[in-house]
Amino acid sequence: MKLLPKSKISKFFSIIIFLIITVQLWLNLDPNVVINSTSSMPVGIYYRTDHNCCSKDDIVLIDTRKLMQTSEECRQGVINGYISEEYNLLKRIVGVKGDIVILNNLGITINNSLLRNSKPLTHDSQNRTVMHNNLENRMLLDREYIVKGDSSKSFDSRYFGIVKQDEIITTVKPIFTLNVE
Repeated sequence: MKLLPKSKISKFFSIIIFLIITVQLWLNLDPNVVINSTSSMPVGIYYRTDHNCCSKDDIVLIDTRKLMQTSEECRQGVINGYISEEYNLLKRIVGVKGDIVILNNLGITINNSLLRNSKPLTHDSQNRTVMHNNLENRMLLDREYIVKGDSSKSFDSRYFGIVKQDEIITTVKPIFTLNVE
């Protein structure tokens, strides 16, 4: 096995370090880049889109502070440390205008179809009771959405209920993600 000379190894590592620093600066300077570090949705880099919100399966960025103003369960989620009011939530839209929604201890049902992995947790990792939202046969109105994370442990509409259009900042598209649960 032939080894590279020290000068070529140093040059190789210098280029790698330069590329890492360049990407890091780009990510920090571009306001359209969204970095998700939670397992609620795939961990990775997302980019804000010009796509008109909101359709089923769109991934949206939700303003946590606005959501806290309308949802006691969301405020409790911040108090318990499930989410931070400093960071916006990244979720997938699963219910839109005209859909009939049920939120209960079985999970999220949209138009008589129970969503996979949507059963809400009853207790958190510290054995505290988790508040969740209940809706029975509620038809979503214009500008109302049900959102869910891709993880079964996501803090989403199962807990804080309906998300209104003005609580959504934008839609995003994944650039580079890893599925980590």
